[in-house]
Amino acid sequence: MSADVESIVQILRMLPPSVIEEVADFADYLFRKHVRLAIDEYAARRKANRWLVERVGNMVMADQPRLIQSEDRPVWRFDAFVTSLSHAPRGPIGHVDVDAITGVVLSADHVVEEMKQHGLTLQ
Repeated sequence: MSADVESIVQILRMLPPSVIEEVADFADYLFRKHVRLAIDEYAARRKANRWLVERVGNMVMADQPRLIQSEDRPVWRFDAFVTSLSHAPRGPIGHVDVDAITGVVLSADHVVEEMKQHGLTLQ
C-alpha cells in the first residue's frame, strides 16, 4: 500500500477522535524510534529553564514539553509557568522554543517583557 500525506490526512479526518489519538501516539513512537534528536527533552528543558531564569525571573519554570515542527526543523516547545512555594505553578505566561538539533533557544528577547507582564496579571 502506498499513500501520500494528503490521502493520510483524508483518512484521519474520517476517524473518531479517540482513534486519531491512537494514531498520533503511534506516529510519535515511530518518530522517536527512527529520528535521533541531538537534544532530548531533558537537555532542552534545562536550556529553556536557564533562559527563563536569566531573562524572565527565577520564579519561572519550563513545563509541558511538546515536540513541534517549525520552519522544517524539530523544536521543543515548553510552556512557561510562574512558581511559588505558596501555590501551584500558574500560567502559562508564554512559551520557550529550543531547537532540537542545535540546542539553541529560539525564543526572541521581545517575548521577555510579554511574559513578565502576563506573569504580573496572575498574582
